[in-house]
Amino acid sequence: MIRVKCVVGLIVCCLTCVMHAQSIEIVQILDQQSREPIIGATLSYGTIGTITGLEGQADLSIFQQADSISISHIGHTPIKLTKESLLADPIITLAVSQNILNTAIITGSKYETALAESTVSIDVLKPTLIQNSNTNNLEEIFNKIPGVQMVDGQPNIRNGSGWSYNAGNRVMLLLDDVPALQPDAGRASWNDLPIENISQVEVVKGAGSALYGSAAMNGVVNVRTAYATSDPVTRFSVFHTHYGDYEDDRKNWYRTDNINHTPTDYGLSLSHKQKFDKLDVVFGVFYSKQDSTRSFRNQDFNQKLRANLNLRYRLSDRTTVGVNTIVNKGMSSTFFLWRNATFGALQPFEGTVTRSDNLRYFIDPTVTHFDKNGNRHKFLSRIYYNDNDNNLDQSNSSRMLYGEYQFLTDLSDKVKATFGIVANRSASDSQFFENADVNQTNLAGYGQFDVSLSDKLNLSGGFRYEYNKQNNGQIDHSTIVVPEGSKTEDKMIGRLGLNYELGKSTFLRGSIGQAYRFPIMIERFLSTAFGGFVVLPNPNLESETGITAELGLKKGMQLGFFKGYIDVAAYFSQYNNMMEFVFVNTPTFGFQSRNIGDTQITGFEISMAGQLMLGQVTIDLYGGANFSNPTYRDFDQLSDFITSTSSVDENVLKYRSLNSYTLDVQSNYGNFSLGAAIQGSSHMIAIDRVLETFITDLGPYRRLNNSGFDLLDLRLGYQFPWAKISIHAKNILNEEYKQRPGLIEAPRNFAIRLDFDL
Repeated sequence: MIRVKCVVGLIVCCLTCVMHAQSIEIVQILDQQSREPIIGATLSYGTIGTITGLEGQADLSIFQQADSISISHIGHTPIKLTKESLLADPIITLAVSQNILNTAIITGSKYETALAESTVSIDVLKPTLIQNSNTNNLEEIFNKIPGVQMVDGQPNIRNGSGWSYNAGNRVMLLLDDVPALQPDAGRASWNDLPIENISQVEVVKGAGSALYGSAAMNGVVNVRTAYATSDPVTRFSVFHTHYGDYEDDRKNWYRTDNINHTPTDYGLSLSHKQKFDKLDVVFGVFYSKQDSTRSFRNQDFNQKLRANLNLRYRLSDRTTVGVNTIVNKGMSSTFFLWRNATFGALQPFEGTVTRSDNLRYFIDPTVTHFDKNGNRHKFLSRIYYNDNDNNLDQSNSSRMLYGEYQFLTDLSDKVKATFGIVANRSASDSQFFENADVNQTNLAGYGQFDVSLSDKLNLSGGFRYEYNKQNNGQIDHSTIVVPEGSKTEDKMIGRLGLNYELGKSTFLRGSIGQAYRFPIMIERFLSTAFGGFVVLPNPNLESETGITAELGLKKGMQLGFFKGYIDVAAYFSQYNNMMEFVFVNTPTFGFQSRNIGDTQITGFEISMAGQLMLGQVTIDLYGGANFSNPTYRDFDQLSDFITSTSSVDENVLKYRSLNSYTLDVQSNYGNFSLGAAIQGSSHMIAIDRVLETFITDLGPYRRLNNSGFDLLDLRLGYQFPWAKISIHAKNILNEEYKQRPGLIEAPRNFAIRLDFDL
C-alpha cells in the first residue's frame, strides 16, 4: 500500500512538473494602458515567429534556439526581450506608440495596418479631439478634417458629393465596420453614433467601392467603438450652451416685444466599461434637449435619448462572440428654408417645417474565430430598424438585415489576403413612395491582397462583385405613375495601390480605384412636396460609375520641439452619369433625380498632425487645406441644360466650395488646457437656379455674402482631482454663415462642460 502511494505521489509530482514546465512556455501580451489582451501581436526570432490569440497568449516552445525574442504590434512600441526574462515574467505589456505614423487603422484593408503604410489617404480622429471640442453630434467634428465639409449633414470629401437635399449619399458610413446608412434614404443619422464610447474615427478619402460597395463612391467613414478595460471606467458629463445674438438685429426674432429669451440647449452623457472574467460590458446613455422656445431658429426643437450596450464574451482562447445594441428615440422640429433674408432669416418659409417623432435601433451580433493555422474567421451582422412619424405626409419605416463573412489568411510570409461575402436586404414602407412597398437586395463578394514585395515596397489590390436588385410596387404620383416592377444590375469593381518607403519615415503612395453607385430607393421613387416644390420619381435613373486616382507623400519628422507628420496629395476623380436632384419642367415642374452627365474633380491637399514640446507645455496640432476644381467634363454639350439649372453660367459643380482649410490646436500645462480651432471655406459658387428665383431674397443675399466664411472657436479647461471643467466659445467672431442655401448657422455661443471620472 505504501508502495502504491509512493508511485501515485511520484506520478502527481511528475505531472505537476510537466504542467509547470508547459505553463511557463506560455506568455501573455497586454496593452500597457488598458491592460487589454493584444490580439495578433508578433513574436519573432530570425525566420521563426508566431502571433498572439484572443487572450493575448503565445507559445514560446517553438523558439528552442532563441536567446532573445522580438515582440511587436501595430500601434505599439516594439520591444526585444531575452527568453529567460520572458519565462521569468510571462505577462508582457506593450506601450502605445507615440509615433503617429504607427497608428493602427483597419478601414483601408479590413484588418489592422499602420497609417504610414496605407496606399490611400486616411485621416484618424481620436476621442480626445471629440471631447476637447464639446461635440454633442459627431457630424460637427468632420469639418476639422482637411478636405472634408459637412453640408447640412452630408459629408463631402474632396468635393465628390456636394449636397443632394439629404437624399442619397456618396460616402459610406460604417459603425464598427458595418454599414449604418438609412436603408431607404441612404443618409447618415449622426445622432445614432455613441460619441460617449468611441475609440477612433477613420476617414478614407476617395473611392472605396471595391471594399465597401455602392455607397462608398466618394469615401468611407468608419466609427469604431471602444472595448472594456481591465480596470472599470465610468465617465459622466453634463453640458449647457447659451447662444448670443446676430450682429444684424433684424435676425434676432427672439428679442422682440412679445418674445425675449436667450436660446439655450443642454445635455448629459454616461458611459461605463468593465470586464467580468470572460465577459466585457460597455454601456452608455446620452440625452440632449433644445426647446422650441429656446432655439435660435424659430420652431426648431430637438430632444433625443440614446442608449447603447456592447457585450463581448470569450468562449475560448480562439473564439469570441458579441452583440452590440443601440436604441435612439427622439423628437425634432426643423425648417428647410427661411422666410426671407432679414427679419425672417431664422424663421420658416411656409410649408417647410418638419416635425418628426422617430425611433431607430441597431442589433449587431458578431463572431470571431482563429483556427489552429492562425486564420481569422469573422461574422458581422446588423438588424437596423428606422421608424419616422412625420407631419408633412413624409412618414417612413425602413428595415435592414445585413450579414458579412470575412476570412483573413497569410498566403505566404509576404502575402496577406482577405476574402468576404455580403448579403444585405432593405425594405421600406413610406409615404415618400405613396405607401408602395419598395425593397432592395445587395449581394457581393470581395477579395483584398496585400503583398510585401520588399522591406520598403507594399502592393495592395482588391476586387468586388456587386449584384443589386430593386423591387417596387405601383407608385401613383399625381403626374407620373410608376408601374410595379424590378431592376437588376451587377458590376465588377477593382482597385490597386502601392506604398514605398523612400527614406526614414517618408512614404510615397499611389492608388487608383473604380467607383460605382447604384441608385437608392429614394432617388428612383421619391414622390413628395415641400414648401410649394414638387419632387418627382424617376424609375429610369441609371447608376453612376467612375474612377479615382491619387498620388501622395507622407513625411514623418522630428524638428526641434516638433514631432509629427506632414502629408501632401494630388487627386483626380471622374464620374460618369452623375446623379443629382435638379429642377425640371417635364413632365411637370418640380425636382427630380437625374443623370446630369460626366464630371471631373481635380485637386491638391496638404495636411499635418503632431505635437510641440515647449518645456512643460505640450501643444497638439491637426489641420490642413484643400484646393479643388469640380467641373463638368462635357460642359459644351450640356451647357443649355446646365445653365438652365445652375445659378451661374460657369463650368463648376453645384454646392461645392472650391477651397477650404482647418486647424485645431490644443495646449496643456499642468492641470490647465487651452485650445483653439479655425476653419473656413470659399464661397459656394453654384446652387440650383430655381432656389435663387423662388426663395425670397436668396439671390441678393448670396451676391452680398460671396466671400465664404472663417470661423474661430476657443476653449479653456482645468482638471480638478474629481472632474474637469471646460468653457467653450464657438464662432467667437460671430460670423453670419451658412452651409447651404436658405439656412443660417448658429451665432456666437458659449458652453460650460463638466466631465467626471467616477
